[in-house]
Amino acid sequence: MMAFVVGDTLTLGAMVNGTFAGSVQWQVGERTLAFPFDTEAVRSGAIVTVSDDPNAKLEGQGASFRGTSWLNVDLPLADWGGNGSALQLTFTSKDAEVLTLPEVGYHYVMKLVSR
Repeated sequence: MMAFVVGDTLTLGAMVNGTFAGSVQWQVGERTLAFPFDTEAVRSGAIVTVSDDPNAKLEGQGASFRGTSWLNVDLPLADWGGNGSALQLTFTSKDAEVLTLPEVGYHYVMKLVSR
């Protein structure tokens, strides 16, 4: 799980060590981002759907290195984040196994810090 801000861009990343095929869902406040994730094809990226905007044209960018694969989605910070925004990441495998970070019923809270 990665979440960071550079300038006016919020980057959310899902990262897997080893193999995984299934879907990923980011919960950001009341909004949801969802995309397929397959470590065998992560470099081809993924189309990202947005819960409250079926016309959104977002694409995740993927990469891998030494057995770890990730897919990042860049979002405009003004539209997607701020202090106090809740974050949760869920992986659902093709076999319907689910892993939620943090566990269901909890969430991380985004805190923006200037340096």
